[in-house]
Amino acid sequence: MAEYKSGEALIEILNARGVDKIFLNPGFEFIDVLSSVAAARAGGGKSPQLVLCLDESAAASAAYGNYMVTGNPQVVMVHSELGTLQLGGNLQNLQWGRVPVVILAAYQEADSRRALWNGTPYDQGAIVRNSVKYDRRLIGDEDLHEVLAEAFRVACSEPTGPVYLCFPMGYLYRKIEKPETQPVAGVGAADPPVAGVGAANPPLSGSAASEGGVSPPMDHLMPAEDPIPLDPLPVPKDPAPITDLPPVTDGGAVGSTDAPAESNSRSAAAVLPAAGSPPPITPSLPAVDMQLLEIMADTLVAAKNPMIVSGNAGRFPENVKALESLAETLSASVLTGYSWMNFPGAHPLCVGVEQIGGSRKKDAGYDEADVILVIDYAMPYVGSAPPIASETTILHIDVDPLTQGRLLWGRGADVFMKAGSREAIPALEKLLSEKITPEKRAELDERFKRVAARNEETRRGWYESALAQSERAPISADYLCYCINSVVDDDTIIVNHTLSHCASATEQIPRVKPKTWFGCPSGAIGWAPGAALGAASAATGGTVVAIMTDGGFVWGCPTSVLWTSANYRFPFLAVICNNRGYGAIRNVQLEMLGEAEPGDEFRAESAVDFQPDYAQIARGAGAFSKTVIDPKDILPALKEALSAVRNGKPAVLDVHLGR
Repeated sequence: MAEYKSGEALIEILNARGVDKIFLNPGFEFIDVLSSVAAARAGGGKSPQLVLCLDESAAASAAYGNYMVTGNPQVVMVHSELGTLQLGGNLQNLQWGRVPVVILAAYQEADSRRALWNGTPYDQGAIVRNSVKYDRRLIGDEDLHEVLAEAFRVACSEPTGPVYLCFPMGYLYRKIEKPETQPVAGVGAADPPVAGVGAANPPLSGSAASEGGVSPPMDHLMPAEDPIPLDPLPVPKDPAPITDLPPVTDGGAVGSTDAPAESNSRSAAAVLPAAGSPPPITPSLPAVDMQLLEIMADTLVAAKNPMIVSGNAGRFPENVKALESLAETLSASVLTGYSWMNFPGAHPLCVGVEQIGGSRKKDAGYDEADVILVIDYAMPYVGSAPPIASETTILHIDVDPLTQGRLLWGRGADVFMKAGSREAIPALEKLLSEKITPEKRAELDERFKRVAARNEETRRGWYESALAQSERAPISADYLCYCINSVVDDDTIIVNHTLSHCASATEQIPRVKPKTWFGCPSGAIGWAPGAALGAASAATGGTVVAIMTDGGFVWGCPTSVLWTSANYRFPFLAVICNNRGYGAIRNVQLEMLGEAEPGDEFRAESAVDFQPDYAQIARGAGAFSKTVIDPKDILPALKEALSAVRNGKPAVLDVHLGR
């Protein structure tokens, strides 16, 4: 059989899986890969583009942004242990955002003789293990094609998420046998990762499993086979500690006691399997359970004030229109998630966008809802949902009954159905249409008018309030976001990661098209600059505007991100909501202390007086930049900055807001 270089093999594998960008800060282990990519591109061959990021956390968030636009699996390359550590909080962002990314890094062979202070063997995979679906330490003789086929299978199976592979420093310098065919069919650029990609491929066996080369897989983060049995309708389940979760069993209707002899039992406090276990099995999603769907449909038809909540259904663009049809059939209010554009913000039934911790307001709609239909929803790291009434019925359609190991709003659902939203939403809408009588339709039409009128009045109040602050100094965040909305079109991609000003962005910038609003549900605030870079790398010819906090700009490695943006001509506009202090902390501090201003002894912690010149930092990294202090300068500055972006140059506006 013919041989070829490992770098050439890697290119072939990534091409087959629709990977068109490699975000990296490389070390010695990737030199052959760099050479192979350069040779392929110089010769006119197909190869992913190498995107050099001067900080690993920027590479991780750029991969996140690229995935949100393309839906394709991602690859990030970092150097050994140190590069892995530099991924930082953006590794958790990848996990919470369910980003299918394969992270590659080498390890030093001397690590096999390295021990920690207490004698425990050093384990590089332990750095990432709590934030990935699966990590593996290669011994050196494993087949690259099989290893990566398994890695992509796990990363792309629902719930999707990051996978980490570490290997000996010389692993990618070898010559290997060239297979006649790829082990797994690729994921094309136009086809987002779907459940069960490569599901027919068995777990790896042989030396990788028998010689201890496999790090403990994250079975507790893998999709559950079956719904959690909860109390029968209509009585809601009492809140219970997460460790008291009942085992997962095969069940049809909620409360079923029938289970197969060998069920896939687990709890949220699952124990990690022993080291050396094979990769986890990632089953395909089951077909829509029509018995459960009947229960959901009957409950929704009988509801007085149903509400739909969706966090990430919009990662599949066809779901946006399907959710519109479902909401209109039911005349249900809709709260769309912070992370994706799941439902048009200007739709008459939209009560708003989910908030995250630090916002000035709580999520809308929960206080009136008697039935909540939750579709593809993972609660944010710190959310703003008010307490859910015990008598409220929760129906949940998702790929996992838990959201990053947590029960929905601390109590879980009354009915859970494991299914893909692309199949479940149209099936539920069809079932509802069949159940709604002409008399019921008339009742629902009246509810539609009532909900639409209330939402229209609320939105009008938001816009009028923003305009009333158009001359206020310091600049109002509401008016800033109102101005942003006035200069962008419906195709502009908004990347938003604000805290104190979350309500301003979500109220003033309604999005109406799929994949034009992206946010981060996790807690690492330095996400937005790199995510905007990644989105720009995928949105060829499109416009990307990122709205971020001043802290997010600093923590987002701006010199690294802007350097890459300028060099690769992946331009975007970064708008810094600069409240010149730790606003989220300061607001809580004031609430706790009950003071109008914190005393001097607290000032260094929450309201620092010295401010870096962010515009000058941006200019030094190759970006157009301006500092905006007067509200009358906002619109001219936005237009000038967007002109720079449309001419291929990144831009930064440092907008000074009130504290």
